Amino acid sequence: MTPYLIPLTPSQLSRRSADYFRKTREASSGKKLEDVLPKGDQVAQDWKNIEAQFDKMNKWFSATDEKGPFMLGDTISWADINMASFLKWIKFILGEESQEWKLIASWNEGRWENLVKAFEKYSSLV
Repeated sequence: MTPYLIPLTPSQLSRRSADYFRKTREASSGKKLEDVLPKGDQVAQDWKNIEAQFDKMNKWFSATDEKGPFMLGDTISWADINMASFLKWIKFILGEESQEWKLIASWNEGRWENLVKAFEKYSSLV
């Protein structure tokens, strides 16, 4: 997913943060961010691979479905926090109404959108 998220991330940052983000990511990749974003036939193949990886994670999560929505059932684990954070980044960068987010949200009977929703109560500042 990172080739699809990294190039779009600066648009969601403050100017100073976006400049730093761009500078450091371009230095590490040796490419302009715009050149990192896959194009053409590569996109369809990448999305097949991305879905396959989500399917693999679904198998791990589904082992405790009868106990709750998290990797350990009704107990939140580090895996849940990592996955929910990654999903929130995807949703934020691609946009809630984007075709890509809607696709991910629908995979595995809506597991990934449901995981994001399960963490919403932890997402607000007090």
